[in-house]
Amino acid sequence: MSTYSKSSIKSLELRDFSISYSKHSNAISNAHFTFLQGKSYLLTGTTASGKSSLLRFLKGFIPLFYPATITGEILLNGSQISIEEFWEYQGCFGFLFQDPALQTVGSTVEKDLAFGLENKGFPSSHIQNRIMEISQELGIEELLERKTSTLSGGEISLVSLASILILNPPFLLLDEFAAFLDYPARKKVLRAIKSHQDEKHTVVIVSHQLEDTLDLVDEIIVMDKGEIVLHTARTQILEANYSILQNYLNLPEIFRLGIPLCEKQGVKPVFRSAKELYSLLRRENIE
Repeated sequence: MSTYSKSSIKSLELRDFSISYSKHSNAISNAHFTFLQGKSYLLTGTTASGKSSLLRFLKGFIPLFYPATITGEILLNGSQISIEEFWEYQGCFGFLFQDPALQTVGSTVEKDLAFGLENKGFPSSHIQNRIMEISQELGIEELLERKTSTLSGGEISLVSLASILILNPPFLLLDEFAAFLDYPARKKVLRAIKSHQDEKHTVVIVSHQLEDTLDLVDEIIVMDKGEIVLHTARTQILEANYSILQNYLNLPEIFRLGIPLCEKQGVKPVFRSAKELYSLLRRENIE
């Protein structure tokens, strides 16, 4: 099912890209981003480093709701386009807010899921089929008749995510989506996001929680003060400069303990859990 006519975004590249909200400071400064179809990316780093500004631009909130000066080149599928031409693709970007309750529009869950498709003029039979498909996929069938005002934080996150996925956007943008969720709710949302990942979709996640998102992404982009300080494959993150990891990432405790130990012993830090770290050290005859 393809909801958007402009759905073939195989690559999006931003070159020497800057966003400035004032004459005196840049939210993003001459950065270079490349997003490929079928890949998932984690944008992380310090507060006010430009992560959310990038997502706002991709979705069209900048400059529509956030006046700003934008400079740089935009290449879509390898061809340079203007900002005005890029705006025509905004429907291809699904955006989940940090507070998902802000994007709830229907009085019931079923009405909320139907809203986007109704606005696009789809027939009711198609809408009902899509509601059943997405609610089963995310495990929220029992919520369809519930009033959205009665949902818990985890439930409203799943419903808001479903209201985006039901439109099948090629790009999924997630801005600190788990910031206010407890552990069980966070895991449910993470599973739902993972179920959406395939070769046709691109996922960009803004988060400080490396532990939650590491299994979801292919590449990690670390930002500080509007600049990219690290861009690496997920599989190589533990081999990056530890001072960068320590300063800019909320590392799980096992990484904070294990990486310095491996560096001290001259061992390549290839582990994902305490069990894997123990096995690694045993293999290297380190007790």
